[in-house]
Amino acid sequence: MGLALLDVADVIRPYPEVIDYLQQVKDDSFLDELIKFNGGKETQDAIYAYLNKYGMRCAGEIDITKTRWSEKPTTLLPMILSNIKNFEPNASNRKFEQGRQSALKKE
Repeated sequence: MGLALLDVADVIRPYPEVIDYLQQVKDDSFLDELIKFNGGKETQDAIYAYLNKYGMRCAGEIDITKTRWSEKPTTLLPMILSNIKNFEPNASNRKFEQGRQSALKKE
């Protein structure tokens, strides 16, 4: 899930207007508003694809009372924005390969 969220960040990264907008988001209707911006459709598609695959998950998901990501997608925004700020493009591929190499060495 974390690597997939890095991929979502990579989709958003080239669109500073979208990044600025996501930093200001207050409610979950932001997905509908994205299409107003250059790169908004691509961003919307990437977030929806992530939610389709992982939307039933959430932080602290062992607690069934926790809100799922598909129910409140704004909870993903801090993680996405942090990934944009703290990781280089294609970080998911590099992290996956590092993990694979580490597993091969242990094998």
